[in-house]
Amino acid sequence: MRTWRVGTISMGLALLSLGIFLLISQVASLDLTKVMLAWWPVILIVLGLEILIYLFMNRKEKPMLKYDFLSIIFVGIIGMTGIIFATLSSAGVLDLVEEAIGREQQTYELPAFSEKIDANVKRVVVDMAAYPFTVESTGDNAVSVFGTYSAWTKNNKPVLEKAEDYLAVQKKGDTLYITVKNLPESRGALVNSNAYMEGTLLIPDTVQLELAGEWSQLTVKPRTLKNDWRINNFSNVTVHLPNNSDVEIAASHARELRSDSGKWQVSEVKKISTVEVVQQGDGVVYAEDFDQDRINGVLKMGEGTHTIHLSDINTVNVKTN
Repeated sequence: MRTWRVGTISMGLALLSLGIFLLISQVASLDLTKVMLAWWPVILIVLGLEILIYLFMNRKEKPMLKYDFLSIIFVGIIGMTGIIFATLSSAGVLDLVEEAIGREQQTYELPAFSEKIDANVKRVVVDMAAYPFTVESTGDNAVSVFGTYSAWTKNNKPVLEKAEDYLAVQKKGDTLYITVKNLPESRGALVNSNAYMEGTLLIPDTVQLELAGEWSQLTVKPRTLKNDWRINNFSNVTVHLPNNSDVEIAASHARELRSDSGKWQVSEVKKISTVEVVQQGDGVVYAEDFDQDRINGVLKMGEGTHTIHLSDINTVNVKTN
């Protein structure tokens, strides 16, 4: 009567198969997770074939099966590992882990945007997202946007491929409307990440500009100005002016006015009651009331032929060069 120790051949073939799969994964740069998902069912197939082949070859005798428990435990551990991988993969957990591990932060150039405007366009209205921007006047009859952005990506793949991914542009009558979109954000069970942008906007000096922000920082460089600009709802606005500028800066509802070359003519200081949410929990909002000084002021360079209107700005800082 022949005795067969079930598990010995299975363990040997399992180790051989695992070694082959790992070698192929290294040579072909395959994902180890995919290797484990594809390989582990081979263990059960080999173990089942081992028993069936032995019973078939010794069907005329009375075969006695003994189990090599150490080998079977080893094979079982590998099999359970594969089952766990498969379960986590079907639940989407492995995808989340792979995404979290495989990502890195990269900085890219914004896909450049440029659009010629004809004589019919008299006004440009820009709705900014909460990103720092620099706005400059230009003698060209074109509106342009360029800059950089940083984002967490996988395989160094850019998040933005074209200007339409972060800008919405539409012309209505004599007005060109531009909206800066929020960059994609990742909200997951393991990793949350935000993208960040720093851009430059070039505006023809002959058109009227209306710029609205979301309490971000703004740098304004009106090298030449042949029309009025209106800017509102920013946390900090820094205006760079040439020494020979012919422009007036009119600020309203500002908290602080600064200048390195001239004195602001403050016309009015108001106390404004503000409500600020300081805590939120259990469905109850706790708020605090406080008063803030809001200042109206004017700073004139030259004759002040054209005006930059600034409203609802925390700090206005005018610099000359």
